[in-house]
Amino acid sequence: MASKISASNSRDLQPVETLKNKENTRLIWLDGNIDDSKDSMHTQNLLLEFNPAAQFYTDSTRCVDFVKSIQGEQILLIISGALARDVLPQISRVRSVIAVFIFCRNREFHVKLMSEYSKIVDIFIVQDELLRLLRDTMTIVEKQAFTFSLFDQTQKSTRDLSKDSASFLWNQLLLYVLKKMPQDDQAKNEMLTTCSNYYAMNKKELNKIEQFRKSYSREQAIKWYTDECFLYKLLNNAIRTEDIDLLYAFRFYTIDLCHALEKESEKLKTGGVLKLYRGQHIPNGEFEKLRKATGTLISTNGFLSTSRSIDVALGFIRQLPVNDDMKLCIFEINADPNVTAVVFADIDKYSKMQGEQEVLFGLNSTFKIDHVKMEKKLNVWKIGLSTTAEGSTRIEQYMKLQEDQLQLISPLVSFGCLLLNELGQIERAKCYFSKLLHSLPSDHPDISSIQNNLGNVYSAKDELNLALKYYEDAYRKRRSTLSENHPLIAGSLHNIGLIYKDKGDFDRALDYLHQSLAIDEKNYPGDHSSKAITLQNIGLAYQSKGDIDSALAWLKRAFHMYTRVLPAPHPYIASALGNLG
Repeated sequence: MASKISASNSRDLQPVETLKNKENTRLIWLDGNIDDSKDSMHTQNLLLEFNPAAQFYTDSTRCVDFVKSIQGEQILLIISGALARDVLPQISRVRSVIAVFIFCRNREFHVKLMSEYSKIVDIFIVQDELLRLLRDTMTIVEKQAFTFSLFDQTQKSTRDLSKDSASFLWNQLLLYVLKKMPQDDQAKNEMLTTCSNYYAMNKKELNKIEQFRKSYSREQAIKWYTDECFLYKLLNNAIRTEDIDLLYAFRFYTIDLCHALEKESEKLKTGGVLKLYRGQHIPNGEFEKLRKATGTLISTNGFLSTSRSIDVALGFIRQLPVNDDMKLCIFEINADPNVTAVVFADIDKYSKMQGEQEVLFGLNSTFKIDHVKMEKKLNVWKIGLSTTAEGSTRIEQYMKLQEDQLQLISPLVSFGCLLLNELGQIERAKCYFSKLLHSLPSDHPDISSIQNNLGNVYSAKDELNLALKYYEDAYRKRRSTLSENHPLIAGSLHNIGLIYKDKGDFDRALDYLHQSLAIDEKNYPGDHSSKAITLQNIGLAYQSKGDIDSALAWLKRAFHMYTRVLPAPHPYIASALGNLG
């Protein structure tokens, strides 16, 4: 069912009342004369077609409060001449405001404001001219949407990663998981329904969505991306903001686009290293991180558009207002087609904008920062990057450590496990697993794993009764579908035992943990990391019970088994050593 979006219910809202923006840009119109008159409603509806999350304000205080509340979006502000002098001083230093358009009846009266506030694009008295430049600016801003993650190679444990390094790992693993998800009509329809609901007020996008539904084939994936329609805007923003719901909904198309780029990239293998460029406005804080990170790995959060022409790259950054909050930068990328871990393809022939000489990098693209220096002739900062396979190597190391667990769960489930177990993002994991539980049929083979992981979520939140409920649901499901000595049966018994330990029922906890160990012994007669985990938790249960001698014996067994099966240093070994005091 389509979302109920209208101009009248998008007016003078508090931040918590506004529609979640699924695009990179947000339009805001501030004018004391906005009302329900025919002309005013026509303009409001046009702006809603540009951006479904557009907001309209007659109250300047509410508008300023909303502007200051926005994070992670780029604001294009249309403001009446009558309110400009009062509001501009309050928002001119707000980083998210990147462009201001003054709409008034007397251009000359307000023109001197352009020399005072660098974010003003122009002053308009004709609505059509305003809308035309507004649309062009939105297109440029969408192309400028860009975030990156730096990877600190000294950090060993994924749970202890910095925010940047965790995002780096997330982006590297995202493609691995997505490629293993099923591509079927259900996935396609889910994506199109999500898009139709969001663009319910936009006839142009709804027509595009219907065209996609009727005529799309995977051979057209790149062409659809270059069309800069709903796919381009929603997909890149979903990846950039790590929007779980949208990423899951877009799995159908994302996989096609990645495969299409891989196929197209083969055509560059016989050539040499390409020199590619991307113009970028980078916030001062982000720029400083880059400048201090020479030699570090960087991963782009999304598909990255570049050009063979430095003039094209420069043209993009010079079409937007320049302000003191940003640095004008050119990324100069040495792209080696023989670094197979980084996929890039020449897509100029697919593009509607011929002549931009566009080369598109796929997900998982990792670069090394070679240098950051001022290019005085061009008056821009030049950031030198080189493609590298080091990001792929890091993922291979991670996958090797997780190999046993990954064999027991499907890609659908592993996506949520990444969030919960490796990145520690509990609420996002809860959202993801809850969505799966309510969308999949009750006899789906992944249901028990989803229930088990919801148990993990609630255990992490210390909501023990809910955790126990989901663990027991998973256990019952597994007993009805799996052999009695299946490793997942052992996993369920183990988890139930841990909950009883945390609830203080140590005898019951030990009963479940010993049942789990008995199955582990049958599945893994020798040393194994899963068995070592069970040994350790039996020891901790005895410790909590006050039986220190038994605890020490079990904890020593766990420690020695860890040292035999895991590489040093490893967080499990460190944890086991810590338990021994």
